[in-house]
Amino acid sequence: MNNIFYYMHVNWYWAKQRPQFLAEQLSNRFIVTVYYPRNIIFFNKNKKKKFIKGIYILPFQRFFQNKLYRKLNNYLIYSQIKYDLSKSKYIWLSSPQQYDILKDKIKSNQILIYDCMDNFLEFERIKNSIFYYDYFYNLELSLYLYSNLTFVSSSHLKNVLIKRYGIKNNIFLINNAISKNKISLVTKNIQANNNIKIFDENKYFNIMYIGTISTWFDFELINKSLNQFDNIRYILIGPSEVKIPNNIRIISLGQKSNDIIMDYMDKADLLIMPFILNELIKAVDPVKIYEYILSNKPIMTIDYLEINKFKNYVSKYSNYNEYAENLKIFLTGNYDKVPFKEKILFLKDNTWEKRAELIYNIINSYEI
Repeated sequence: MNNIFYYMHVNWYWAKQRPQFLAEQLSNRFIVTVYYPRNIIFFNKNKKKKFIKGIYILPFQRFFQNKLYRKLNNYLIYSQIKYDLSKSKYIWLSSPQQYDILKDKIKSNQILIYDCMDNFLEFERIKNSIFYYDYFYNLELSLYLYSNLTFVSSSHLKNVLIKRYGIKNNIFLINNAISKNKISLVTKNIQANNNIKIFDENKYFNIMYIGTISTWFDFELINKSLNQFDNIRYILIGPSEVKIPNNIRIISLGQKSNDIIMDYMDKADLLIMPFILNELIKAVDPVKIYEYILSNKPIMTIDYLEINKFKNYVSKYSNYNEYAENLKIFLTGNYDKVPFKEKILFLKDNTWEKRAELIYNIINSYEI
């Protein structure tokens, strides 16, 4: 029995991140069945792979604090997944909340894997609510305690879990990565879409961000720079969970297909990761930086521990003054450029294929 019951906490068709990439790669070595929370907005938006299955959940999540609501919701979810769950040797979870549904359903001969990619207790909705904080804390403690294997996406996150729960055994660092296929397409100069009209390269210096736009996005820094530099504009690509300031030099294009993201990056003059540094961000190993490096464009990012692995390929800043000084250099074009071949060598050592191979070796060597 080489099956993995792979339970995602985000919609499969949300911005493609760690859960989707790892599921695809693990399916080359295991029989993987992916379950994700179904969202009507994304239903049948793309051609689904056979091993991807959506889960219906109860609407009106504002009732979540009601025990009866949670019990009904958990029952509804379990009724949809129990067959694939029962025949799987490995149970792969990506959120403490999932353990609330499965904690009494996992058999002694099944191997429980917790893939932790975020410092969950630092999300605003959770840390600002006594109910949600206690709920997630206790569930993550139980999940972490009873998991046979725990994978974490960053060294900071690993240290957070060990300090928070006092358990060091069977926790493994599996950083994020980049697709080997994407590297191949870029190095062969294969482009999906050259007909992108929005960029007026003669008038503006185009500064681009790719990814989710949420409470951690530093719009104060963005607005300061727009006031200081009249020849720059920002292009934001990705789903937004917050209101974007109304400014003609802030252009939000929404979510774009992962297949054409590199084509948009090719039109940028500078790629950025302008995050407000907090405990949530400190635990993030940013997928976007790997893809930024592949674009061969200059990169500027907020400075924190997890960025050190990229230090040869990015410019870092700790405050607005440093951001502005770096931006002045990029505007002149007189900055040090790392050879593209060196970047490719770095990326080839950091592919999802290699991450999956490492996971496979860890799982394969583990025995109950």
